[in-house]
Amino acid sequence: MTDTSRGPRPDIILREIAALLPAFEDVVRGGPEPADLKDAPIMANWSYAARGPFPAIAGLVAGHPILPETAIVTSQTVWCDPDAGHARTRSRWYRLGPRSHIVPAVSFRGRILPPLTDVQARESMVQAPTILLGAARDLRARDLADRLAAVVAAWPPETQRGRLQ
Repeated sequence: MTDTSRGPRPDIILREIAALLPAFEDVVRGGPEPADLKDAPIMANWSYAARGPFPAIAGLVAGHPILPETAIVTSQTVWCDPDAGHARTRSRWYRLGPRSHIVPAVSFRGRILPPLTDVQARESMVQAPTILLGAARDLRARDLADRLAAVVAAWPPETQRGRLQ
């Protein structure tokens, strides 16, 4: 029997960090490029939802490469700039359409994901690379830690309204 009382296994944590890191690096490089948004799905009637330690975007998607037009919850959102009209999740860039005026709790895989305010979502996005860097260092994943240190040095990115504090 596996002991799960201490949280996720280190290999799972490192795999998750490695999967998220390219999205952070895309944002730090100044993304999105016009090509990134050309065929990006559009989220409408969207709001933030809590999905573990990261926010997610819940809304109606159109133009997704895998999913039909439907209500979805994105993968972890590493950065969102509503004023610029785009967001970067673990898996892809999204173009943002109109926001939802009602921020409901969202059902996802049989669980209720509570809504997040803009401030809560932004705080989570701003803190995420530093938290991941700490985890990579704790697990002695030097290559991931070095890449995350470069992200942290440039984080948070500029928004259309200027740099967040």
